[in-house]
Amino acid sequence: NNDNDLLSLAQHSIFSISYKGICKNTATHFWKTKNIENLIYIKLKTGRTVKISKIHPFLTQRGWVKASELDKRDRIAIPRVINIEGKEQNIPNFLKDYEIPDINKIKFKRGKKYSIDLQKYIVSEYLNNRKTTELSRELGIHYECIRDILKKYKIPIRWVRVIPKIPNKTSPEFWEWLGLLLSEGYIYDCSGSLRTSWSNTDISLIKRYVDLTKRLFNIKIKSRKWKDHTPEFYFDCNLIKPFYEYLGITIPSSSENKIIPDILFKCTKEEIGAFLSGYIDGDGTISKDGGIHIYSKSQGLINQLQLLLIRLG
Repeated sequence: NNDNDLLSLAQHSIFSISYKGICKNTATHFWKTKNIENLIYIKLKTGRTVKISKIHPFLTQRGWVKASELDKRDRIAIPRVINIEGKEQNIPNFLKDYEIPDINKIKFKRGKKYSIDLQKYIVSEYLNNRKTTELSRELGIHYECIRDILKKYKIPIRWVRVIPKIPNKTSPEFWEWLGLLLSEGYIYDCSGSLRTSWSNTDISLIKRYVDLTKRLFNIKIKSRKWKDHTPEFYFDCNLIKPFYEYLGITIPSSSENKIIPDILFKCTKEEIGAFLSGYIDGDGTISKDGGIHIYSKSQGLINQLQLLLIRLG
């Protein structure tokens, strides 16, 4: 049009509000403008914000009112709950180019020095993220001999520190783990590998995070202490990077760029509750009045938390 605005036709399912409450509706047009003078920024007392056109109507105690005609005393109708029947989401196979051999399909043969059971044990432990040097010390066998056994059965030698087992579906445990990670964790490059670092002093939370990491990803957590004696729990793994990218996690992560993965909004209420539980356990506080408080440098994450809470009512 004359204002250089872009208008496109669509048939997009959305939730909208009416005098009858929340209902499913269809968006038939999308409008994009470069003229910021045609837009109004609205902030509610709850902290909710929206940037909208001047003519966009809002349902208030005075009826439908254009954005440009709103008064500070107006009360805008917003949903207390949005009932969506979510479901667990599939997670792509990011290790398809690095397939882990099935040990049950390997035909082991007795060697001159090593029995079938010993060879099978070495291969099995290596595929379970044990190092060749670690197996060498345990068995009293030179690590080069262990590598020869792995090569004999065409086991790819990993030059990454860990081979993860990534879940193929979301679950409450999966989201609880991610809630804990986003609340107290950081992801960054470290000496050529990708480090996932997490810190907390609560013994029960530490045990829960370590157990979930092992159960979900078959990754054993390492620990150390910073100079100020704060404990750090971490693992190094390059192969998990595509998984983080799929979730929309920025690397390196920081307090400012943390976001909640979009796929969580398609999941069940139980999964959403598990994520919120993990996140609040790690980064929330409870005041004397019983209210739950969350502080974050990421405005986007705070906005997402508000939307998730609407799903739970």
